Amino acid sequence: MEQYKVFIEQINRLDTSDSDEQKLEKLYALWANRLSSKMLPDKSYVLFATSNNAESSYQLLTAYVKFVNLNVRKNLINNLNAVIESKYHELNQYREILIEQSKNKIEIEKEKTKIALQLAIAAGVSEPIESVSSNNLFSFYVGSKALAEKVKILDELKNYNLVEPELQSVEAKLSLISTLGVDKNLSLKAYRYQREPSLPISYAGPGNVIIIVIFILIGVLLSTVFVLIRSAIKMNKTNYVECKSGK
Repeated sequence: MEQYKVFIEQINRLDTSDSDEQKLEKLYALWANRLSSKMLPDKSYVLFATSNNAESSYQLLTAYVKFVNLNVRKNLINNLNAVIESKYHELNQYREILIEQSKNKIEIEKEKTKIALQLAIAAGVSEPIESVSSNNLFSFYVGSKALAEKVKILDELKNYNLVEPELQSVEAKLSLISTLGVDKNLSLKAYRYQREPSLPISYAGPGNVIIIVIFILIGVLLSTVFVLIRSAIKMNKTNYVECKSGK
C-alpha cells in the first residue's frame, strides 16, 4: 500500500489524531464514494473513478486496481503459507504418534524377551533349539545367549524406522515441506484487463450546455429582479414628488 502515492497522500490528509485503523476506515469510505462499477452482459465489470480532474481520476483508478491486487496477493501468500504450515503440523503430529507406537512396541518386545530369557535360563537352553515350534508366545527356544543379546539391543534401539517403516516416509515428507515456502516477492496478477485504464474523454459533472443554460437563467432572473427593484424605486420617487407638489 505504501507504494502508491495517491493513497498515501489521501491518508496524510486525514485527522492525525485517528488510529491507523480509523484512518483506513475513513479512507475506504472516501474511495467508495469515488469508485463505482458496472457489470456487463459477459459478467465482467467496468470500473469508474471520479476525482477533481482527468489525471487524478486515472491515477485513482490505476492505484485502486494495484491496491486490490496487492491485497489479493498478500491474502493468497498468507493462505498458501497457512496450508503448508497446517500440513507440516499434521505430518509432525502423525510422526510423533508413530514414534510413540514404536516405543510401545519396543517395550512390549523387550518385556516378552526378558520373560523368554528367564524361561530359557530356567530350562537350561543356552543355544537355539530347531525342533521347537515357533508359535510359542515366548520364544525361549532361541537360547539364553541370543535372548540376552536381544534385550541389550532393544535397550539401545533408537532407530524407530526399524519398528515403524512408515515413519521413514513421513519424515521424508516433513523434510520436503520444511523447504517449501511462498516467495514474498512473488509476482501475481489477480485481474485481467479487457481494456487498459485510460484518461477520461468526458467530464463526469454537468455538461457545458447545462452550465450555459443555468447561467442564462440566473442572468435572466437577476435582470428581472433588477428591473423590478428599479421600477419600484422609480414609483416611490414619483409618489414623493406628487405628494410634495400637492402641499
